[in-house]
Amino acid sequence: MKYDVTFKELFPDVNVLFKLLAGSEVVRIESAEFSSIKQRRADLLAYLADGTLLHLELQSGNDEEMLWRELEYCGLIGKAYKMIPTQIVLYIGKNPALFETQIDTPCLKYSYQVIDIRELDCTLLLESDSLSDNMLSLLGQLQDKQAAIQRVLRKIAYLPSKKRADTLAKLAILVGLRPKELPDLLKKEKTMPITVDLEENPIFAEIFERYTSVGEKRGIQIGEERGIQIGEGRGIVLGKSAMLRRLLEKRFYPLPDWVETKLEHASDNELEMWGLQLFEAQSLEDVFKL
Repeated sequence: MKYDVTFKELFPDVNVLFKLLAGSEVVRIESAEFSSIKQRRADLLAYLADGTLLHLELQSGNDEEMLWRELEYCGLIGKAYKMIPTQIVLYIGKNPALFETQIDTPCLKYSYQVIDIRELDCTLLLESDSLSDNMLSLLGQLQDKQAAIQRVLRKIAYLPSKKRADTLAKLAILVGLRPKELPDLLKKEKTMPITVDLEENPIFAEIFERYTSVGEKRGIQIGEERGIQIGEGRGIVLGKSAMLRRLLEKRFYPLPDWVETKLEHASDNELEMWGLQLFEAQSLEDVFKL
């Protein structure tokens, strides 16, 4: 259930996903609550540019009742809007999708569509300006998923701290949906500045713990290696400083003395800010500007 709740929260900002699934732009999102004997709320109901109505449901697990739920939604939506919606269930689970999708009897013929995101080319989602689209793309087919992980982490790194924490929590759930693939890709990004935020999430912490050795002297090497057993006080700062120095050397080697001086006397907040500025910097001056 936690997966489905998270995806519903992502819905307002995944316009490219809608176009990829339905082949038309969303014009307007509709209220999706329907009063009946039971209160029903569809994941998403939207008018499309081609004049049709889209009803989209997200599923992270197989549901034997899905056929009947979709049929019920079809009736409720049809009654309220006087038109039959296009109904799609987007499956994002880790197990094979096993859904009954049609009724074919002399009295009733009905069907809805199930799309497994693993079978979708998600390049358009990755190229979208929406971070929500970008995150969802990690569950589908991409030419270079490692580069996709890097792109998503860079975008998350620029978010305000509270929103960054919320978004990382959602990313952790995505990782849980692809346990044989995404954790291995994430561990390769442990030198990125955003890693310090990843380590605060229990799911990511477990990932990094598997692949990071115990540091020495509880700080310098731990901070540098980005392990989850974070050292204390100045050890953390020195570890971050050492990591940032290595990243700077890859782009601007050799480093001048004034950079070494700044790194030596930097505070924890300064190191984090410089790490973020490194992504877009064209020169050392750009990295260290206020």
